[in-house]
Amino acid sequence: GGLAMRRAERFGEKGEWARWTLRLPSVGSESVLATVEAIRTRATSLEESLGLETIVTGTMPLMLNMQDDLIGTLVRSLSLTLLATFLFFLLVTRSWRQRVGVMVVNLVPVACSMMAGYALGFELDAASVMVAAVVLSLAVDNTFHLLHAFHKTESTLEGMRTSFRRVGPPAAISACALAVGFASLAFSGFTPTARFGLLTAIGAAASLPADLILLPAFLLPSFRDDV
Repeated sequence: GGLAMRRAERFGEKGEWARWTLRLPSVGSESVLATVEAIRTRATSLEESLGLETIVTGTMPLMLNMQDDLIGTLVRSLSLTLLATFLFFLLVTRSWRQRVGVMVVNLVPVACSMMAGYALGFELDAASVMVAAVVLSLAVDNTFHLLHAFHKTESTLEGMRTSFRRVGPPAAISACALAVGFASLAFSGFTPTARFGLLTAIGAAASLPADLILLPAFLLPSFRDDV
């Protein structure tokens, strides 16, 4: 038996090392993750009790590590996107109420996408995290246009009506076109692409009422006396 194991390269010639190979069944990601964690825990206990050095490797552990690293990278990217968006909004807003307001307005579509994913039972993966950064990037475009048009007026109630009449229809067309375009990806046979398209379409659609309803609510208090 020992000779056969050595020929199969399961044991070292001098018995200084040994290798075990496990084949995991095709089950849900949560079960695979739990199994890999159990193997790692057992390997750690062997190190402590027997003074051995253990290395848990293979396709599945490497894929899990890669997914964790990817999600961490995307989360950091989303944080940087939020920071950059806020800094740019500093250039087109005139009060802290407006600055906080525009961030809330553009986080609403992101929240809608994430809540839709939760309601549909989508797991948090690389594609799901990427949706947040993409939706935020899409949403801020119309917000910038609306704010720029508004600040070119006298910043009165009538000025807001004029600017929103001028920019509102193109913003609506843009949001609808984005929603329809990304929704077409929902018919993809590749599940991550389908989920990404559906959630991004939901976020793009939610950005329109957020801009046309919530944004004026943060601008109106600035000139209530004009009503």
